[in-house]
Amino acid sequence: MKRRGGYSVVIALLLVIVGASVFPRSAFASACVDSTKYGAVQLFVPPLQKTGDYQLWVRLQSPTNNAKVRIELNNSECFEVGSTLLKPNTWEWVPYYEKNQLKTTKLNNKEGNIIKVIGVQSAVKVDKVLFTDPSCAPESFGNNCASSYQPAIIKSNDVRQISPPSNDALSGTVVVSSTPFAQEKNLTLLTYSTNSKTIQKSTTAKQFDTTLLANGKYTLLIETQLREGTVIKESTIISVDNPETVLSPLLRWLRLQKSSVIIIGVSLLVLAILLICLSVIRSNHLKRRERRFHGF
Repeated sequence: MKRRGGYSVVIALLLVIVGASVFPRSAFASACVDSTKYGAVQLFVPPLQKTGDYQLWVRLQSPTNNAKVRIELNNSECFEVGSTLLKPNTWEWVPYYEKNQLKTTKLNNKEGNIIKVIGVQSAVKVDKVLFTDPSCAPESFGNNCASSYQPAIIKSNDVRQISPPSNDALSGTVVVSSTPFAQEKNLTLLTYSTNSKTIQKSTTAKQFDTTLLANGKYTLLIETQLREGTVIKESTIISVDNPETVLSPLLRWLRLQKSSVIIIGVSLLVLAILLICLSVIRSNHLKRRERRFHGF
């Protein structure tokens, strides 16, 4: 990957994005047109110790090699971040480029900064945004850039997340991808799976039911099959945290069984065990009555 001054070969190999592939970007004269067709998330960077220039990075994933999102900064700047040489279905860090040059942004140190990430393409996912020192390029989850700021999500009713952040604890039914809902008219099959096992399947756009999984961290694969035969594959890391009872594992196992025959069979087995128990209890009761009748 290229940047001012050039990265070393080692850093270039570690990075999963190719700077030469990013689109030339130009800032719009006004703020972005507010559109959440493909999802949006509003982020907040708290007041900083000092105003400075920072490099903006967005971690993207796309089923193709082409992905972009629109960024609105402090309701005044609007620009796009994207690449045309991404590795499909892989999380990759993409920086803000303008005219094939890395473009830094100036953050406000007094009032804080509001960043809005707006989806403009189907099936493109975002799980992290970072503002780093211009000399640092994030790797993996971006922990190598010590002097960086990761914006926090603003809980707001007027925006939707493009995808949940990796460290969020999810419970109940949740939207883990905007793609099925954006493609609802053309959708024929929606599948959620993890560890090569199908967890939830439907022929319409449905939220993911996290209660089908035991509490823990998972890599969830979302497959959206369209009428023309296209299959859009996405993945995201989720942390499940639902209230649990002693019966939760059994109920979860029963709900995950895809065959009604298995469910009926298990039900009949439980009924048979109950009948045997009742029969044994009744038999013992009759024996005690018979012993009392004979005086034993």
